[in-house]
Amino acid sequence: TSAAVTRNRETISWSFLAVPQIMTIYCRFVELGSFLVGGSRYLYIGSDDSDNPSIKMDNDGANFRLSHTQAGAVHSVIGTASIWDIVELRGVLFTDGAVQIHVSVNGAAESGGTKSAALALPANWGDGFLYLNSRDTANVGFAGFHTVRVQRGEQTRAYMRSLW
Repeated sequence: TSAAVTRNRETISWSFLAVPQIMTIYCRFVELGSFLVGGSRYLYIGSDDSDNPSIKMDNDGANFRLSHTQAGAVHSVIGTASIWDIVELRGVLFTDGAVQIHVSVNGAAESGGTKSAALALPANWGDGFLYLNSRDTANVGFAGFHTVRVQRGEQTRAYMRSLW
């Protein structure tokens, strides 16, 4: 028929019960246009209530960004990508709550953003979910995911890749 229809946003989520601690988040994906709608999320750990503690990988329309929110927010930013680029993002949450993002585009050497200021770690991540592309209907990213990993401790890109 010619009737208009709507469909759900491209998001997925599952339970994430790990407590906030030093960790490495790694995403490998094909950029499908998130920078065209700046503020798009790639990965979000927390609850669907934005007031709760969270950690997220997104972009601000000009840079990739890793953010830790807990009664305030700290950010680390770096680089950009174009549609069809193969992107590897590696973010580290440190024991003092600071964050640092790293990026490799199309297999190039990894570059690191500036480590953020410290921000106390929360007791938990709210309701405890990991979301890909968004936690709700706002700020939905456009990424063709290949690999997503969350690992305890500060890990290198080589180590995160070796888990394939």
